[in-house]
Amino acid sequence: MDIPFCTNCSGSQILQRVDGVFALTKVEKKEGGGVNFFPASGLPVVAFLCPQCGEIKLLPAKLFNEI
Repeated sequence: MDIPFCTNCSGSQILQRVDGVFALTKVEKKEGGGVNFFPASGLPVVAFLCPQCGEIKLLPAKLFNEI
């Protein structure tokens, strides 16, 4: 997978990869307020950051053979 470009900066700025693999986890709102987190159902992602505008792009870690 090629390194992505920032879609916010006219597609000209190369995004910088943030070290590590992260997870988007499932959350459910509690009736009385707050949320429950379910990390077992998370989606592993790789994060990229635009050094110019700060846009963050998350892509599946599987595309980068990280999992």
